[in-house]
Amino acid sequence: MRQDLLDQICLPPTATILDAVESLNKSRKGIVLVVASDSTLMGTITDADVRHGLASRISLEEPVTTIANSNAVTLVNGTSHDEIVSRFAETRLRAIPILEVQGTVADCVFVDQVTAHVQTQRLLMIMAGGFGKRMGTLTESTPKPMLHVNGKPMMAHIIEQAAREHFEKVFISTHYLGDQIQDHFSDGEKFGVEINYIEENKPLDTGGSFANIPVSQGPVVVTNADVLSGVGYSKMLDFHLLNNATVTIAVYQHVIQHPFGVVRNDGVNFIGIDEKPRWLTSINAGIYVLDASVKRIIGHDEPISMPDVIHRVKQSDGRVVVFPLHENWTDLGSEAQYFKIND
Repeated sequence: MRQDLLDQICLPPTATILDAVESLNKSRKGIVLVVASDSTLMGTITDADVRHGLASRISLEEPVTTIANSNAVTLVNGTSHDEIVSRFAETRLRAIPILEVQGTVADCVFVDQVTAHVQTQRLLMIMAGGFGKRMGTLTESTPKPMLHVNGKPMMAHIIEQAAREHFEKVFISTHYLGDQIQDHFSDGEKFGVEINYIEENKPLDTGGSFANIPVSQGPVVVTNADVLSGVGYSKMLDFHLLNNATVTIAVYQHVIQHPFGVVRNDGVNFIGIDEKPRWLTSINAGIYVLDASVKRIIGHDEPISMPDVIHRVKQSDGRVVVFPLHENWTDLGSEAQYFKIND
């Protein structure tokens, strides 16, 4: 491994979690090494560690040691190639630090360097069949996914992002004015992806069309057509697989500011006053990863919302996890929000 790249993925224990996020985004190697001044490895950080930290309400301004994995998988310098391959197969990790016998960092090895890593097929489904009624007159003759944001249809931003992340196929569910969507995006060749269409004979809501996707196994990233975000769909896939999840829900932190002082009391006894308190909540960001097995709990042509699908998964003992976003995120579900982002 080049020394400049090794330096790029190493951070001191005084660095912040935000520094780790920036390092992960810059190196694109999926790991940060937290290293003491004497070059001793103190822990590792992956994108999944960052998401788990955010789910626990840990601030990005906290030191990296707050979320670092101090019991990380490591290898001793000089480990044979066959043993390295075996460890990657056992752990499903993308990177493993190489240490000298005294615990100092010698190198870091990546799965694509040592093995023909079988990449999970990358599939994206865009739910674009809605009527867009909250958009007022804007959608009287134009489907909402075709409304322009920064000079192009909002759904084009989603498809181009999928292409940049090397997704093989994009499935688009259509109903209202779906011919306009198909005429514009066609088979996807000019966008660098293969596009297939799932035409709804009747509105199936946000979850019902998933049952018609021609995929029998593996995970599928599913997104609303009116959600734009800087999140990496590949990162969500990795997180989903790492957590052995049936469903992964992207969530965005939203602050609710109370306009009044809130009095706390026990019966008639006064306890205290919180002046205009703020509540941090996790809202559904409209981006998911669903295992193809979820299709079995949705009836044929059954109109059902995605939240109801997720509740069914939970009731059937499926594993549902949340993926906290620290990236930018915009919901274009209303006319007011659409004009706001274009302004």
